[in-house]
Amino acid sequence: MSVASRRRDPQIFGDQHLKHKLNRGRANPGCNIYVYRMPLDWDELEFARHFDHYGDLISCTIVRDKDSGESRGFGFIGYSDQEAVRKAILGMDGLPVGPALELPGKFLSVSPKRGEEHLLVPFPDCYPPAGVYGTEPPNTRAPPGANLYIYNIPAEWRDIELYRHFIHYGQLTSVKVMMKDENKESRGFGFVGYVNPISAQRAMAGMTNFCINVDGSGKRIQVTSKRGEESAARKCKAEIAFKDPAHPDYQKEPPEEIEAGAAMAESLGVRAH
Repeated sequence: MSVASRRRDPQIFGDQHLKHKLNRGRANPGCNIYVYRMPLDWDELEFARHFDHYGDLISCTIVRDKDSGESRGFGFIGYSDQEAVRKAILGMDGLPVGPALELPGKFLSVSPKRGEEHLLVPFPDCYPPAGVYGTEPPNTRAPPGANLYIYNIPAEWRDIELYRHFIHYGQLTSVKVMMKDENKESRGFGFVGYVNPISAQRAMAGMTNFCINVDGSGKRIQVTSKRGEESAARKCKAEIAFKDPAHPDYQKEPPEEIEAGAAMAESLGVRAH
């Protein structure tokens, strides 16, 4: 069974309709995020739509004005496990949420709930900074492992929507939604390139299974390495794992390096202990 199909399998994840996830209980300490600079027109379903794919969402609350009931622009998400908190912060912190052509832009801010910061495992220090919003990608070739293939793109998305969903992961080299019928209709897929392959890995983790429909139904965005670059992408992923304190392979030498070291030692007549 594919990852995408497992993500929506009710036997594994339960009811996928977002309205049934908004208030299923209170998350444990370390399993909550605080989100601010949120668009004032977001309701709870739109809020949940942006964070559902990072883990088992059990609560979603927008803080509202007591008198008017209008959003105050911030809220909280609760998950069933702490790993989802790390994924949500890496995936949505810095997402452009203001008007498309407004500069310098408005960006979502995502962090652990106050008082729970000490429960968050530190992030690896290898992630490049976000791309500068408003700068046009130069449409140059990205290095191996830094190119992504994105499919299940909504029919109404154009280059600007792809740009807005991927710019906060790093500096872009190119963004393209593939079109047909003289650029009148989207083909449902596109490509994004980054300066750094690590940005591509972060984008893949951040946008795979992103919910398109506000109720949580239907297809979800899928992101993979561009065909032919899988080996470079795996090497980059291993590099991130080596530097990530939360990963089982943290500070463990990759198998190929261990083998290379053993071969070198053998050639020098050094006996392993």
